[in-house]
Amino acid sequence: MFKFLRRFPSKVWLFLGGIFVCAGWFFLSEPSKAPELTVQGKTLLSWVDSLILQEKRAEATQVIHNMGVGAIRPLVGELRSPYPWLTVLNRWLPPHRDGLDYLPASFQDIVERHSRRAEQVVVLMTHAPAHWRDAMVEALIPILSHGHVAERNWALRILITFPTQMADHVAALRACLRQPVRREGDIIMLVNALTLARSMGELAKALEPDVLPWLGHEDRRIRHRAILAAGWLGLNGESCFPKLKPSLEGSPHDRRIALQTLSKIAPPKEECMIYLTEALKDPDEDIRRYGAEGLGNLRESAISHLEALLPLLRDPSMGVRVAAATALGDMGPKAKEALPFLHDAMNNDFSGVGQECRMAIEKIDPTQIGQIIVR
Repeated sequence: MFKFLRRFPSKVWLFLGGIFVCAGWFFLSEPSKAPELTVQGKTLLSWVDSLILQEKRAEATQVIHNMGVGAIRPLVGELRSPYPWLTVLNRWLPPHRDGLDYLPASFQDIVERHSRRAEQVVVLMTHAPAHWRDAMVEALIPILSHGHVAERNWALRILITFPTQMADHVAALRACLRQPVRREGDIIMLVNALTLARSMGELAKALEPDVLPWLGHEDRRIRHRAILAAGWLGLNGESCFPKLKPSLEGSPHDRRIALQTLSKIAPPKEECMIYLTEALKDPDEDIRRYGAEGLGNLRESAISHLEALLPLLRDPSMGVRVAAATALGDMGPKAKEALPFLHDAMNNDFSGVGQECRMAIEKIDPTQIGQIIVR
């Protein structure tokens, strides 16, 4: 070895020096440091650490919020992995393994302490002043696009609290929805991303191709969030229905969630109407209500199932009675068969459903409205 070194001293030492520099950056990179924003003799991160203490929490929160938007970048830096090499390591790990499994105890302790600080930052930024929001979104978007799974989870937990600011950043959310599911962290991230998409509603409708594949996922958490998101985004019922069928025929909880979405986006297909009509007889009042709402949203297309709605005008649940009356009215003039039942419910139901029945009668036959007196 020494002869080799003497023969090629410059090349060998240059090679070793390069390895040393790369290893130093790769394995010993320090967490991002906040600028020295100092208030009352304490830096920003010192105030963040004070959030852990119950007696200091209110004061620390107020002080940090008073620092203004200049505190956002340092705070976002605390959501990133403390060591860049940990991010790379996780990308190469087999499924269901975590980089912490491979760390020495001292490094693991540092990472865990960083995670506790990140948790405090998430709570702090979730309750940040309203004028922080646009600046926070701009700072968090790069994490959604290029961050490690844990970093994306921190960012998503913050962004879920103000979804309307995400309207111009659908592409960043798409990057999360396309993440392969290999370990628990991926599942949690995907659930958070679907929750954010659901909160955005039709603002996130462009994500339809990214939400559809998850409607039938084997993990219940992902499947349920995707189904709920499909309803709130108003996705195409024709595309969603085949993937909803296993849940419609699954456990009671699966069925409830699937019917909630189907009631919003059901296409005018007889098979869909059969699922909705069967729901009208379910012991669960929520499922009965979803069935009625779904048939009402189909309007005249569901007129052949009108008779199944009539008994619901006497349902024990007020919410179901209201949904049934509204659905009958939405079916329009072709629902004249329901008029005697609506009159009866209007004159004998004193819980507030009478007004809904009156509105339904007006939609079916406007000529009768002058003769109606709601008691």
